[in-house]
Amino acid sequence: MTENVELRHLRYFTVLAEELSFGDAAKRLHITQPSLSLQIQSLEQTIGAELFVRRPHVRLTKTGEALLSRARPILDQTDDAIKMARNVAQGKEGILRMGVVPSALLVSSLPRAIRRFRERFPGVELRLLEMSTVNQFEALRIGRIDAGLIRQPSAKMEYDYEIVAKEKLMVVLPASHPLADRSRVTLSMLADESWIMFPRSVNINLYDHLQKIFRKAGITPNVVQEASDIQTQVSLVESGLGITVVPAGVRRIQIPGVVYHDLSPKGSNTTIAFFWREDQSTPMIQGLLNEMLNSGEDEGKP
Repeated sequence: MTENVELRHLRYFTVLAEELSFGDAAKRLHITQPSLSLQIQSLEQTIGAELFVRRPHVRLTKTGEALLSRARPILDQTDDAIKMARNVAQGKEGILRMGVVPSALLVSSLPRAIRRFRERFPGVELRLLEMSTVNQFEALRIGRIDAGLIRQPSAKMEYDYEIVAKEKLMVVLPASHPLADRSRVTLSMLADESWIMFPRSVNINLYDHLQKIFRKAGITPNVVQEASDIQTQVSLVESGLGITVVPAGVRRIQIPGVVYHDLSPKGSNTTIAFFWREDQSTPMIQGLLNEMLNSGEDEGKP
């Protein structure tokens, strides 16, 4: 029986119940009065009882009162569902899951972009998931995340991406190092040093990028320790185990006993990319990307 009742029947019914006038209800619904009468009669036939007393004036029957108590919540929920669906389609509401390499959030422009996105899209729940570059690729493939922030993207990457930040690379030295007070430090000066590096498996592209920079400087780093976490690398430098190279934003990690130096020659830098699947692009993803592009900066500018 209920399959013959449509939402428009309930909407016509509730408006008439509020107006208690076929003429006024018809005007509010932008339909003719005869059409409204036919719709109400159809609903009454489906239910098998009268919903309104017509004379001497329009009023609800007991059956009508019972239906009204349930019809209003149904219509409210329907309106809410439609509004939510429309907001999701427009990127104003929903959940956006983004993978991030932790060091990317040390670039001041990116937290600023995230803050502005949250201000402009208060209905979107942005979930940040820390994970390595390799894990982000897999997470995007299986749908665990919707987008990601990675370092040093490959030109041959299978996903769409945009460069949203660029950082200078810096060398981290113990404060007691002979070069700590120098105004200029080049890689060639560090040829005989012991190095602390991250494993290549953590980020193949960034690792190879650094090796290319080393080769260009004519050195082969003597890696004495590997550490996946940047903060751990810097802490190991403080302990005197060796030196390391990090993106400029890492200077915000306040660890006593180390100094940061810009690397020469100029052009020793790394990029951060926002990436996503082309076939899964949404207004939410584009909105976040736009904020990152508009907030972009080169970290570590003199």
